[in-house]
Amino acid sequence: MEIKSHMIILLIANFLKYISASSCGYEACPSGKPNMLNLHIIMHTHDDVGWLQTVDTYYDMWVNEIISSVVSTLMQNENRKFIYVESAFFTRWWDEQTDLTKEYVRRLVNDGRLEFISGGWSMNDAATTHYLGIIDQMTIGLRWLNDTFGICGKPKVGWQIDPFGHSREQASLFAQMDFDGLFLGRIHYQDKFHRESTKTMELIWKSNPSLGKKADLFTGVLPNVYWPPKGFCFDTFCSDEELTEDNINFKAHSFIVSAQEQAKFYKTNHIVLTMGMDFHFRDAPKWFRNMDYLISYINSLQTIGTNVNAFYSTPTCYLHSLNKANETWTTMESDFFPYSSGKHEYWTGYFTSRPSLKYYARRSNVNLQICKQLVTLSDIKDADFITLAKALGVIQHHDGITGTEKQHVAEDYIYQLSEGNHLCEKAMGKAIRILLSKETILPRLYFCQHLNLSQCVFTELEKEFLVIVYNSLSHPLRTFVRIPVTGEGYSIRQLTKRRRSVPAQVLPIPPSIISLPERSSLAVNELVFPISLPPIGFSIYGIKLLDDYQPSDDIGSERLSTPVQDATIQNENFQLIIDGYSGLLKEIILLKSDVRVPIKQSFYFYEGMPGYRIERASGAYAFNPQHDTAYPLADNITYRAHLLKKYINIMLLGLVRLFAYTKHRIMSSLIG
Repeated sequence: MEIKSHMIILLIANFLKYISASSCGYEACPSGKPNMLNLHIIMHTHDDVGWLQTVDTYYDMWVNEIISSVVSTLMQNENRKFIYVESAFFTRWWDEQTDLTKEYVRRLVNDGRLEFISGGWSMNDAATTHYLGIIDQMTIGLRWLNDTFGICGKPKVGWQIDPFGHSREQASLFAQMDFDGLFLGRIHYQDKFHRESTKTMELIWKSNPSLGKKADLFTGVLPNVYWPPKGFCFDTFCSDEELTEDNINFKAHSFIVSAQEQAKFYKTNHIVLTMGMDFHFRDAPKWFRNMDYLISYINSLQTIGTNVNAFYSTPTCYLHSLNKANETWTTMESDFFPYSSGKHEYWTGYFTSRPSLKYYARRSNVNLQICKQLVTLSDIKDADFITLAKALGVIQHHDGITGTEKQHVAEDYIYQLSEGNHLCEKAMGKAIRILLSKETILPRLYFCQHLNLSQCVFTELEKEFLVIVYNSLSHPLRTFVRIPVTGEGYSIRQLTKRRRSVPAQVLPIPPSIISLPERSSLAVNELVFPISLPPIGFSIYGIKLLDDYQPSDDIGSERLSTPVQDATIQNENFQLIIDGYSGLLKEIILLKSDVRVPIKQSFYFYEGMPGYRIERASGAYAFNPQHDTAYPLADNITYRAHLLKKYINIMLLGLVRLFAYTKHRIMSSLIG
């Protein structure tokens, strides 16, 4: 009994000794050598959460094997280091591991040998994302790392190596997340040439003037996007020869020459070399075996006067070395947009690729914010909004919301968002019933998910129904609601104590919307009415179809033949002049100040480059027109009411909406 107690005390003591000896972050960094060129060897994999294959296929096919191979290989040599980025993949792998494997991984993280960089659910795009989407996807990733690994799981550095350009706002968000630095892979090729020649590849990004120095972020541009030097790829995807006794001397000197050439573009005696590419390290032993040999041989050459020192490192350790160098860095305040990889290769096509996917991602993000808010207000314990949050975390990926993925991958993204939205709808429905239980008895709740198609089965079939509108903003809101309906006349009352009558108008749905192949709806009209909402609160409206409705002659609506004279619509603040021939906005008159503002509104298209010889095809990534000539799209105006809609031939439907009482105009278009 006494011996067992002594063993327990000894085990606890050893465990506490291990905890106190743990070092991660800057404490785990090698110091390098003065008066030598220090090569920071960064072993990494870039794992897209969807692109050519779905996120599930990538995990099953490669990522599971990559992480397992890396973890087991790191355990064999305490000098080895590796970085990982995409929490969406790592959390999935983690959930499949035994307790023993998890303990091994914690040791690697605590010792700074396995380091998480950026830490978001994905490596998000910076051009087509919304800041809320970026913050949410970073939050779920960083929260999981903190809950699982504590302080040693907290990334210190951002790692945006593959997105197609970089925004100042992204840098500002990273700075506010307490990151110490950021490393980029892709910048405009001419900008990179200039920075190389002036040794300004590393800089201080002054990302937010209103925040001042708090938003200043050290930023480095990697020398070779994120790829290894030519001839030194040891992955199963590569055909470079492995290192042997016969070739090691030649290969080591070749590596040194590459590093010395790279060093010409940077200010300090520390440079970074990235070893890895997309989905590399399925065979981690092969990578580390060759790099162990290369590092050892390069360092052995110091005895004959070679001033090069190589070692395994991380972006965090590289940043630490740069900080200790005490250099003065150039500053920058603008974006790294647009990105171009060469002449006539501007990657701006993805700004508009798959617009419906971009819309659905935005719409889903709004649903997530409302879902979280309602769940919190109603104190529901079993609500599932994390499924939608994770799906949105994936879609922020730089081959997700950008629209640069394959079709079946886009469909999978949409399916994941749909599943998350469905679970959030259940949670929101439950929350609404709880929050409104004292005010009214609610019937079955129905969410209209296809209002962008002017389609809602419930409002089309029911003659009497309630509309519940929620304002998630912290201030009152006055706006308008548009609902697809089949009838021509409706009465609307706001369900307050006074049951106030609400004015409304029924307008025809444009033929171009009705004929959309995805649409399966009986609705031919839209019911439009104004609403007034309290801050973070609800308004309920009762709507009833009028069976004996007779249209009035003075409702202010008319169909227009073509060509016609210029048309006008107005409210209390504006008068809009619409060109009678083209149907395009021509002039805005500010009624209260009698100021006339001429407007030239036009729609054009370019012919895309098909791609031949050295020219890049215009497509999902790049916008590359064949000629400078832009061709106009225009036709005629066909309808005017309090709400004006104008149609511009079969390829383009343009709409201008001017609501009563408002101080703004809404302009939108449908292409295709």
